[in-house]
Amino acid sequence: MTQPRIPDPPAEPLRRLSIADSKTPVLLTGLSAAAVLGGTGDLSLLQETRGADIDWGGVYGEGVRLTGPWWVRFTVPAGSRWGLSESLVGLETYRTHVVSHHQTPPMDCEQEIVALADLPGVGRRLTFTNMLATTSAIEVETTFRPELAPVLIEGIKPFEYEAERTPTGLRVTAFGSALEFATTGSISGIRLNDQPWDGRPFRGALDTVSLSTTLAFSPGGMGTVAFLIWGGIEASVRANPGRSTQLLGTADQWTAAADRSRLEWTARTPKIRFPDAPELVRGYLLARDALRSLYFAPEPGFVGLVAGYPWYAALWCRDLAWMLPAVLWLGDAPWVAASLRSVFRFQARAALPILGGSAGELPMQIGPGPIFLYGTSDTTLYYPELVRRYVAHTGENSLARELLPGLQRIEQWGRAKVDPRNGLIRNGDEASGMREAAAEHGRVHYGFDAFDTTIWDSTDRRVHAVDVQVLWADALAALGELGTLLGSPDGGRWAREGEAVRSTIANRYWWEEEGYLFDSLAGDGTSVRKIRPNALLAVARGILSPDRADAAVARAGRSDLATEWGYRTLSSQHPTYNPLSYHDGQVWPIASAWAIGAAFATGRSTQAVEGLSRWAHRLDGEAGTLNECYRGDRAEPFDSCFLLGFSIAPFLSLFFEGLWGLRPETGEHTLRLDPRFPPGWSEASLEGLSLFGGEVDLEWARPRMKVRWRGPGHLRVKAGEGSLDLANGSSGTLEAPVSTNIS
Repeated sequence: MTQPRIPDPPAEPLRRLSIADSKTPVLLTGLSAAAVLGGTGDLSLLQETRGADIDWGGVYGEGVRLTGPWWVRFTVPAGSRWGLSESLVGLETYRTHVVSHHQTPPMDCEQEIVALADLPGVGRRLTFTNMLATTSAIEVETTFRPELAPVLIEGIKPFEYEAERTPTGLRVTAFGSALEFATTGSISGIRLNDQPWDGRPFRGALDTVSLSTTLAFSPGGMGTVAFLIWGGIEASVRANPGRSTQLLGTADQWTAAADRSRLEWTARTPKIRFPDAPELVRGYLLARDALRSLYFAPEPGFVGLVAGYPWYAALWCRDLAWMLPAVLWLGDAPWVAASLRSVFRFQARAALPILGGSAGELPMQIGPGPIFLYGTSDTTLYYPELVRRYVAHTGENSLARELLPGLQRIEQWGRAKVDPRNGLIRNGDEASGMREAAAEHGRVHYGFDAFDTTIWDSTDRRVHAVDVQVLWADALAALGELGTLLGSPDGGRWAREGEAVRSTIANRYWWEEEGYLFDSLAGDGTSVRKIRPNALLAVARGILSPDRADAAVARAGRSDLATEWGYRTLSSQHPTYNPLSYHDGQVWPIASAWAIGAAFATGRSTQAVEGLSRWAHRLDGEAGTLNECYRGDRAEPFDSCFLLGFSIAPFLSLFFEGLWGLRPETGEHTLRLDPRFPPGWSEASLEGLSLFGGEVDLEWARPRMKVRWRGPGHLRVKAGEGSLDLANGSSGTLEAPVSTNIS
């Protein structure tokens, strides 16, 4: 009998903070807006960045960082002046909003901060209670620092702004971006750069904007004031002149609307149960909700997930490629389809040297406007496999047929990068190509110096990085499956070429002395003898023989690469290792995901689950976020976003692909099961898995698996040598042998 759906935990705070937690990051997001803050009650967050503390607090909208920090202060009748941090009693963080409590004698104050569910804005609603038995008043002043720079361009902001008065506040614009700052209160004054402003059009440098309002209270009475900052692309802000008034009119519904949007999504996600590992269930729920925080739909036809906060709050297509498999497993196939269309929309049809683009290449970064940039050697290679996954999960081919011309252009782009001497794809030309193209146009600098454009782009991994070859093999294999399914005459050839690349990786990259794989091959064929976790992708994909695969997992587990908090990007034994180096020594959670995937692939289920448990505990310790990277010598974030999508999503995918060993087969309503539970486990369940337009429930009690199907047509399930054919509404049981545990 199918067990009832497992409800989500009650809506309780993720964390309770105090002023002592002012550097603890808090993130609130809607589909096109975000608020970043710490534990003070203001939108302020000091974080170490590039060796100095920088305030990353503020408001984001439509892919634009609208503001820097945003403060609120009070002046009471006796003349005392209070800030939110000075009056803070406590602060509670939820996924959709923050509630902070303040005492400003003679007033008590409760503040709600919320990122609006579907609009590019953040609201703050303050409710005051007069604790005196006499009439009283309070002046509320709120101040922010304008930014108005697309977050694709880290650290850059305009040097000149324009400000104009609106009925409820003011509008600030700069170079195609705009925000509106509005209040429900009666405005008693506005200050620009701390100077009174008479409301006439302003143009010039703008460091701060302040707005004041005064509230009067009867004895023991209550009063409320709401503040709003929203915006993004200037054209869309000016096209909606009454939007501020409309939004302020629904201030008492902001939190409920944000909660409703979240709950509608989470209700559709699969429910899991692991009685032998409750920490994994907690980790799954936290990671699931963190991934939802990165959903991004700033304008029609532009859908995806932002890379992370606070630095990378835009759509980076490599990061998106790591996130979409998890979105698919969580049951949101429509979001995956819309995201794929958004990326292919910007596929380069011809060479774009100044943007680093080649014909057929998919963009590295895209933002509303549109703003886009190319120039990576690996981003494009992920997308054939993503389209194949979508077809396999949904059982429908229309999206693949629609994108087939773009997929063919990807194959042509990749083929143009293949070295005819060895059949391996090249990486590293892109960065130098961009510099050469920009040289004649003035002093253009593309961020930090990039030696090549793989994932670890600030270190030299030219010319044939091992993980890029794995991605090329994946792309060819996916193109082969899709081509055959869609009747392309090239399908068989692509599949054979993918197998040839896999064979080359298995033979040419094996490093016998280390029992591992070389990190790269130089242009002259010389092996690059560096131990990095990237090589574990070849293990997870089943490219190596079983004995070599097991040897590679064992080698990666040695203390020069593996730590208690993850895997370094480079062995500490290498002369260039630096524990603070972004790509030559720091620990990245995504590398742990590769290692866990490799452990599952080699039957090391106990080792893999221990890795998942460490990740789950870290998620819990970071209140549902997971940093981009940590120091290589101790478990501290360094030069790191506090939440990065590719730190979260690959672990979610491992629940389905690693623990449960699920693989929908392309072109068939067939689900293959290969569970990899540790020997000590006795039962587990997965309920509400979206597949083939229906839902699958799985209940495992060693050694048998019960399967229930609700959906169109028949579902075939394969596990070991057994199989089931299930009609809509039916269930069945089969033997589900668990993969042998080695460690």
